[in-house]
Amino acid sequence: SVRWIEGDVIVPAAIDGSGWSLSSGAFDLPGGPQNFEVSARDYYGNKGYALRYVIVDKDQPVVQSISSLSPNGDYVAGENLLITLEISETVTVSGTPALAMNTGNTAVYVQGSGTDILSFQYTVQPGDNVNKLDIASSSALILEDASIQDAVGNPLVNLLAAPGSAGSLSYSRALRLDSTSPQVLSVDSSASDGSYVANRVLNIILRFSEPVYVQGTPELALNSGGRALFSTGSGTSQLQFLYSIGLG
Repeated sequence: SVRWIEGDVIVPAAIDGSGWSLSSGAFDLPGGPQNFEVSARDYYGNKGYALRYVIVDKDQPVVQSISSLSPNGDYVAGENLLITLEISETVTVSGTPALAMNTGNTAVYVQGSGTDILSFQYTVQPGDNVNKLDIASSSALILEDASIQDAVGNPLVNLLAAPGSAGSLSYSRALRLDSTSPQVLSVDSSASDGSYVANRVLNIILRFSEPVYVQGTPELALNSGGRALFSTGSGTSQLQFLYSIGLG
């Protein structure tokens, strides 16, 4: 028999020549260190005793923080980001869990089973536009047929840091998603209406829907047959081009 010393009761157990084990689910022991007295008789009726010290693990693993291995910055459609969950202990993953994100799409589990860090991959989709990528809510972990549990089978607590709070993705990282191309809103000039002669320089201003960054020297083809050359404005929503009026 096996007697739980702290509770002073006999608990359901299996005993054989190789040792003893508690019957699964037959008795609800409290978590923490517990002591047991194991007794058995041999073929001749001789009775033996042994004391055993056992730690009962009933603590469920929890998500301690959410972060990313991807550097802070801007991401466009088609790029991949790696999101990580730091767990309070080593866990085993079965199936393919996912994370619901504040874009309306999901990040899919890719690696980490057998460790305390689980990685999820998020691919930026067309239409994704958020200043800071984060999970959709504190219950964003989607398991369905998947499972995440510790070494003794305790399931992961499905509760994550609320978006924007300490421990959340947007708290630890600044991942901006921008999948919308900038648009030209207007074309204008600071020059007054009127006639201009050769060698005068006119400025032409393009106003965009958001700040844009210029590489190289873009040009504007004009109805005069000439071209206006980019002058300044990279990093702003207004680009200035200069046109020098030619002879003829």
